[in-house]
Amino acid sequence: MRVPPPPFRAAPCLPLGGVPDGVEAAQRFTEALNGGEALGLIREMNLNPTGPGVEPFLRALQASTDAAQKEASSTSSAEPMETDGAEKPKEDKMEE
Repeated sequence: MRVPPPPFRAAPCLPLGGVPDGVEAAQRFTEALNGGEALGLIREMNLNPTGPGVEPFLRALQASTDAAQKEASSTSSAEPMETDGAEKPKEDKMEE
């Protein structure tokens, strides 16, 4: 008699019944940050929190976002972009 394989689980922290509610998800993420299980996520996002936990993670995330916005604004051209979607009419140059 063949034993069926265990049911596939997308993530070990999710219950078999479905996706946890927001409070449970936040608690599990907090546990992952405090326990070090979120290191892969932190590395993937190139974050450098000052310690374990939610607050250092959020500060590092905000610093990363601020730095990216500053870099994007400093590398953008000084010429404003047209955002109205209307094209300028092309000059009709006729050869005589």
